[in-house]
Amino acid sequence: MISTLDLHHCTKIEAKKLLDHTLENLSSEISELVIIHGYQGGQVIKDFVLTYRHHKISRVIKSINPGQTSYLIKSKK
Repeated sequence: MISTLDLHHCTKIEAKKLLDHTLENLSSEISELVIIHGYQGGQVIKDFVLTYRHHKISRVIKSINPGQTSYLIKSKK
C-alpha cells in the first residue's frame, strides 16, 4: 500500500516534525511513502527530504516528477 504526505508550505523544522510523526505512526501495511515537496518555491524542503534518514526507510527514490520523492519502507518480517 502507498501513502502520501504533502509538505508544501512547510518550513524545514515543520517538515521534519511531520516526517518523524508520520513514519513513527505508519501502518505496517504501508510499503511506500510518497512525499510531495514541490520544487518551484525553492530547494530547501526537497533537499531535506532527499537527505532525511529514519530507521523505517529502506530506500529513497527520486521521482520523474521533480516535486516528489518516495521512501520505500522496510517490511516487518
